[in-house]
Amino acid sequence: MESTQIKGIFIVVIAAMFAVYLGVAAATAQTEAIAWVAGFMGIAFILAMGKNIWMLIPATTSLIGSINALPGSPPVWGVAAAVTAMMYILRVAMRRSNFVFRLDWVDLAIFLQVLAVGQAWARNPAGVMLLGGDSAGGKSYFVFSAAFVAYFCLAITPATFKQIKIALILTIALMLGDGMISIVGDWVPSIASAIMPVYSNANFNVATTGSADWNLSEERGGGGFSILGRAIVIPLLCLYRPLSCFSPFRPVLFALTTGGGIMMLLSGFRSGAAYLGAVFVMSALIRRRFMDIAVMGLLGVLGLALLMISGQLRSLPFGVQRILSVLPVDVSAAARVDAENSSEWRFEMWRLALFTDRYIRNKAFGDGFGISAREMQAKLDQTFGHSFQNFDIQDQMLATGSYHGFHVETIRFTGVFGLAMALLGMAILFRKSLQLVRFYRGREEFPWVAYVCIPFLLYPFWSMLVFGAYRFEFPQFLALAGLLKMLDNLRLAELASATEQAPKEAPAPVRGNRLPAPAFASSAPRTRGA
Repeated sequence: MESTQIKGIFIVVIAAMFAVYLGVAAATAQTEAIAWVAGFMGIAFILAMGKNIWMLIPATTSLIGSINALPGSPPVWGVAAAVTAMMYILRVAMRRSNFVFRLDWVDLAIFLQVLAVGQAWARNPAGVMLLGGDSAGGKSYFVFSAAFVAYFCLAITPATFKQIKIALILTIALMLGDGMISIVGDWVPSIASAIMPVYSNANFNVATTGSADWNLSEERGGGGFSILGRAIVIPLLCLYRPLSCFSPFRPVLFALTTGGGIMMLLSGFRSGAAYLGAVFVMSALIRRRFMDIAVMGLLGVLGLALLMISGQLRSLPFGVQRILSVLPVDVSAAARVDAENSSEWRFEMWRLALFTDRYIRNKAFGDGFGISAREMQAKLDQTFGHSFQNFDIQDQMLATGSYHGFHVETIRFTGVFGLAMALLGMAILFRKSLQLVRFYRGREEFPWVAYVCIPFLLYPFWSMLVFGAYRFEFPQFLALAGLLKMLDNLRLAELASATEQAPKEAPAPVRGNRLPAPAFASSAPRTRGA
């Protein structure tokens, strides 16, 4: 009997025994049966992906939530990074690796962040409650470590552009699914309560109270509208000419972009709406379509003027009025006050954090990600919606390090040193993104390159001037820098191939150090005499 037949019989026997076990467990322990099925399906999926397992990293960075079903609630992309690293280690052990090792400026940008986070941990070591110990808060160190591992895995992967495109398509698909989950979790309490024990991207209040009584005329539409709106509009603005997304002559693009934009307006998040505008402008700039910006600006002014003339601004949903409150237009007092209080509330948090020693003790090198007893109490109060220590919401956010400002959060955790390293790293990635945009502009690969590079072109300005989160967003930003390295590897390989294939001209023969004879010199022999 051949070895393949033995393997086949062995697999059939094991599968039959497992099927019998699941049949019994389905009636006696349904949760356990589901866990086993999910686990084996996951293992089968990982094995099926094989050397393309790296695609899980960029794809899962689009998922906002974390896995509540696992201890410590790790982010999905962190689990994907760990799985990819383990598969790569197995490939090295089996001597089947063909990784690419090349150092450049992008690696320096990541190494600077390793220094910033490493010094914060060395000065303020912290563990995690899951592993025991006297201090907590160490989960953030694990998250940053996962980001560094994810970057390394992507940076050494020899991928083709077709594979990168497939990974980006998978990213967009998961991002759309995540937005739909978020909306359902906002509006359907039964589904929210079912999702929450497994995945965190569901409305906690809706899941715990069993009520989803949203009134769009008096309050914002919830985060689900913002997440799904971004998931729809941002890929379209990156992959297509921005103005064409608003053209009625392309009905599918027009319908999708308009629908996503309406969702963003209903959410009431001014920063989310502003980010869509920033993506539009950047996409037009890198395509050198400056007229798109002028035309869209003119259309926006005309549309707003028509609304003002009609007198219907106050009848718009509350979220739309809140976004429009930044303009000198007639919106409801409640929407304007809510928006203005939000800005003042944020600036007040920054002043308390930066100019007092109550929340940040060491502003030069940061206080690390560790959590004191007071901060842990604030986290519990924030989670369960009440205050044991009579903290207000602002004090709770300050105590937990949530400042709604990238620069303040960075100083809190890694200090001014960490902020300098972050800014220098973002500048390096900005420059690399520009280099890739210039190289691929006008080629069929450009739309996908734009989709990868636009976030890196915007983030340095957006995180500092509008909104950024060092503890939650920045690790994903660092992990995705691996895609820049992959694209740059393809660029350099193409340049090297073009150099090798270029015809080489033979050098002209030179006799010693003598100069060539002048053109007027005669080749006839000279005669002597008069």
